[in-house]
Amino acid sequence: MNMCTILQFAISPVLFIILYMFLKFKYRDGDFSLLFKVFIIGLLSLLLIFPADWIIHKAGLDSLHSFHRTLFYAFILTAGLFELLKFLVIRIYAYKDKRFVNISDGIVYSLVASLGFTTTYSVYMYFFPPEFIKQCTYAWSIAPAALSMAVVMGFFFGIAQKRRYSIIDLLTGLFAAIVLHGVYRFCLLYNDKTMLLMALIAMAFIALVLVVKAIRSGSQSA
Repeated sequence: MNMCTILQFAISPVLFIILYMFLKFKYRDGDFSLLFKVFIIGLLSLLLIFPADWIIHKAGLDSLHSFHRTLFYAFILTAGLFELLKFLVIRIYAYKDKRFVNISDGIVYSLVASLGFTTTYSVYMYFFPPEFIKQCTYAWSIAPAALSMAVVMGFFFGIAQKRRYSIIDLLTGLFAAIVLHGVYRFCLLYNDKTMLLMALIAMAFIALVLVVKAIRSGSQSA
């Protein structure tokens, strides 16, 4: 097993453990049952990818012989499906829970759902590798991409928690995550490392800005 494979397998669960340890240190008497619940459901959500991939393959939609076909596959069939699954995990299992109270909580539970999904998807990719994606490129890029997309979606989940008409913020978060994921997947499919690196830097910057806003929001409401 080479270093790329080890990184691909280990990065998401290790990041989840680091996040849990940080929260455990910060909230020594906290209840983390919802955190593990969302992570496990995120893991299991991959089960819906199997039939979806089978249908996509049988319909020939993964035959990327043109720019438009690649664009559709990246933004709709991959980014759209993956981010919708994560969205549903958060919306159904965390959003209405009494422990979900602010923007930071939205980001945390979004991160957890994303890391759960990515943990199993990385294993899935190893045994059923997409034809146009390089394993090593995916291995080193998935962590910053997944974290950035999760922060964006989680930020809007947190905003929606305080709004009367929350559907607008929820859909904004979902759409933004799909766009970022679509750009990431498009760069992977074309194996353009320069474009991928630039996209990751931009995504990380956006995520950092939103994290700072979430922290400031928490400080003002404290």
